[in-house]
Amino acid sequence: MSFVSNEVYAVISNNIFVGNDIRPGQTVNILDTSDCDWWKGRCTKTGLVGFLPATHMARIMPGEKVHRVASLCSMRDRLGNTLTLAKNQVIFCD
Repeated sequence: MSFVSNEVYAVISNNIFVGNDIRPGQTVNILDTSDCDWWKGRCTKTGLVGFLPATHMARIMPGEKVHRVASLCSMRDRLGNTLTLAKNQVIFCD
């Protein structure tokens, strides 16, 4: 088994959390990465354990916060560019 310690990942898209449901934006402690396609993780909100597709996860770096967009919206970035965010899209902010 390959264990990952102290790394927290965010679910970045709707997917199947084998064993339990999990939504985009929720965070997961990764417990086992021995299968390169499906990682075993524990939901930080519920404590439930299950398997997630590794390609649907993104590592949260120290100081980052994870947000899930509640409805379609537009906003401007620091350079004045317009960004359109889709419902359930996951964004990371520092």
